[in-house]
This record gives sequence, structure tokens and C-alpha cells, in this order.
Amino acid sequence: MRSYQFQTPVEGFDVVPSDTVDHTRPAWGIYVGVGGDVAIVTANGTVLVHKNVPAGSTIRLGSVRVNVTGTTATDMVGYIY
Repeated sequence: MRSYQFQTPVEGFDVVPSDTVDHTRPAWGIYVGVGGDVAIVTANGTVLVHKNVPAGSTIRLGSVRVNVTGTTATDMVGYIY
């Protein structure tokens, strides 16, 4: 049987999508307030587009940026654990 540990965010910031400006600190999760697509840039520069993310969801993936190109979701919060 696997045991899973879930962490609680200790800090957060408003995510402002940009194709050039990284977050001031890497986020370890993105909360999506208004659903849509989210184009996350990982630490190694890979762009992963999460399609049709429902409102109220958290994408648990490390990111350095959310691109404006390919992102239709809004009211996003970056979590720092």
C-alpha cells in the first residue's frame, strides 16, 4: 500500500500570464479560479497546455511561468509549498 503526503501551501501569489516574464518564485501548484486552458512552463522550459481545466481546480505541477498564449483560464493563484 502506498502512502501519500499532501502539503499545504504556505504562500501564494496572483498569476499574471506572460510569454516572457517568469514568476518571481517558482510555483508548485496553480489554482484556477475561472476554468479554461492553462499553458504552464516547467523549470526545464517545456510548455504543457492543460485543456479545459474546471474552475476551482488546482494543477499540481511545478512552474516558472504561465504563458498568455494558449491560456484562457483566469483568476489563477500560484502556490508555494
